[in-house]
Amino acid sequence: MSKTKRLNRDHAKKTQRPMLEDRIIAEHLTNLLIPTIKSQSQYFRELGLRDRILTLP
Repeated sequence: MSKTKRLNRDHAKKTQRPMLEDRIIAEHLTNLLIPTIKSQSQYFRELGLRDRILTLP
């Protein structure tokens, strides 16, 4: 009694292509988030908090 190997055909062909909608969504998110990030950064500077990204060792 031998076991047969099951194949996952969902991953056989990768047909992911960049679409126009992805660019539009990314641009829309950028337009929404950049002003918020800049205002929050200004608020942190006013509070005297660190203005740098901490990295893990």
